[in-house]
Amino acid sequence: MCLLLFEIIMCGVGCYALAAGRLSPMPGRVTIGRRARIAGAFLIAPLPLAFGLGLLLGLLSERGAFSNPPPVIFLELLLVLCGLIGAALVLSPELR
Repeated sequence: MCLLLFEIIMCGVGCYALAAGRLSPMPGRVTIGRRARIAGAFLIAPLPLAFGLGLLLGLLSERGAFSNPPPVIFLELLLVLCGLIGAALVLSPELR
C-alpha cells in the first residue's frame, strides 16, 4: 500500500514537472526546461508500467501460464527504483 502511495506521489510530481517544465529537487536549487520534463517522464513511468505489468500477469495466470504467481512486490520495487534513479540521473540542479 505504501508503495502505491509513493507511486502516486511520484506521478503527481512528474505531471507537475511535465506541465510546468520546472522541478525543484532541493530548496535553493531548480531544474527547468527539457531536463525537468524528462525527469517528470521518468517519475510518471512506474505507475502505468506497474498497471500494465499487473494486467499482463493477471491474464497470464488466468490462462495457467504459471502455477505460482511471481512475487510482484519485487517487480514493483524495481520499477519505482528505476524511475527514481532515472529521474536522479537526468536532474542536474542549477543554482537559482
